[in-house]
Amino acid sequence: MKRDFYIKKLEDWKSSAQRKPLILEGARQVGKTWLMKEFAKSHYGNVVYAQFDKNRLLRSVFERDCDVNRIVRDLAVLFRTRIDPENTVLLFDEIQACKSALTSLKYFCEDRPDLHVIAAGSLLGLTYRDDAIEGSDSDSDSDSDSDGESTGFPVGKVNTIPVHPFTFNEFLTALGEERLAEEIRNRNWSLLADLSEAVAEKLRHYYVVGGMPEAVSRYVSTRNFLDVRAVHREILGGYMRDISKHAPKSDVRKIEMCWKSVPAQLAKENKKFMFSAVKKGGRSSEFRDPLAWLEAAGLVRLVHRASVPRLPLSSYADSAFKVYALDVGLLATLSGLDPGVVLDGSRVFREFKGALTEQYVCQQLAAETDLELFYWSTDDSRTEIDFVFQKGMEVHPLEVKSEGNVHSQSLKSYEKRFSPQTVYRGSMLPYKEQDIPLENGRTCKLVNIPLCAVSFALNGS
Repeated sequence: MKRDFYIKKLEDWKSSAQRKPLILEGARQVGKTWLMKEFAKSHYGNVVYAQFDKNRLLRSVFERDCDVNRIVRDLAVLFRTRIDPENTVLLFDEIQACKSALTSLKYFCEDRPDLHVIAAGSLLGLTYRDDAIEGSDSDSDSDSDSDGESTGFPVGKVNTIPVHPFTFNEFLTALGEERLAEEIRNRNWSLLADLSEAVAEKLRHYYVVGGMPEAVSRYVSTRNFLDVRAVHREILGGYMRDISKHAPKSDVRKIEMCWKSVPAQLAKENKKFMFSAVKKGGRSSEFRDPLAWLEAAGLVRLVHRASVPRLPLSSYADSAFKVYALDVGLLATLSGLDPGVVLDGSRVFREFKGALTEQYVCQQLAAETDLELFYWSTDDSRTEIDFVFQKGMEVHPLEVKSEGNVHSQSLKSYEKRFSPQTVYRGSMLPYKEQDIPLENGRTCKLVNIPLCAVSFALNGS
């Protein structure tokens, strides 16, 4: 299983003169532990792996005080090794289980910048959220306990790398299709047009398998979609246990309801998240915090509405939003869709196919670009553009179509209202650029991008 994109980021971190302790962020089971172990094994002679959720003695090393030199000496004794800054990497896994260890990263940054430290935690986002709530009245860069010792997140003292599920390109590489993945990265439009049917088949497989590393590994070894679904159910069951274990008891049921409503929310023609679709009569005041918990845990991604597509988009974001899941394969399983329905393009699947395609595009753009995504709609939500983003000094719309039928009244309405210079459409059609006449005598450029390469095209546009 190759994750060259992340290995390159880790190599850049290791060689940086401004290196700080590194945190790998991401939801449970996206491969953070494997990634840091694999990188450490191939780039360091000595690896100290400390897992905080299963070792009370280890936690006590950090809970005594914030003296980093003393912590390093204790770790050397505990792991029976010599910690040499030139040759050793410290791996801190499930670091959210020990807040003192999380806080210690600040002091590793300040007092021992020579040491290489990589941390990961499946529920770190919840720690960030808790710290923000607890420290909302403080101007310090971290929270403090009654003795004045810092116990919060080390703001500004760490580097971070978000880790996502496998992208479609990584999925192809795992299947042994390195050549095809390379041609997609290189945006070889003529070849991709010739291979459109083969690529479409692989994309349907990705909709079922998704990008969770264990699911990809199981599919690579068995080529059995039912085996993949079993892995998904195990992962989803683990998320339910996390909710029961870590969420506020008063919110557990509400969080579960929000999570299970995501497929239905995306299946609607108007995909704006409706609290009344979570529970009859549901309101924002009841479900806002449960939804924020899911977002902090990395299980969902919120895309807010921009009321007007102007720069900066964040200034025009309002209270409306859409919610996407962590992974397209998990979404398909959570929805209860039979794999065969997805794979053969059955008519019964037609409505939800649009939801999976939007989920796919959101997931690829989040993993492979730095674009901040919004969407646009009219106030009555009758006209909607799936995504809008800013690149340079322009705001661009991106309409997503699941098949070759690309007729879109929404895109025409957007062009008429705002006269954009360039509009994008992701579909199963080949790459094409064409000029579209506008009513004011101007034209705009319409760029159709094959779904398989949407992130690479937008990165390079």
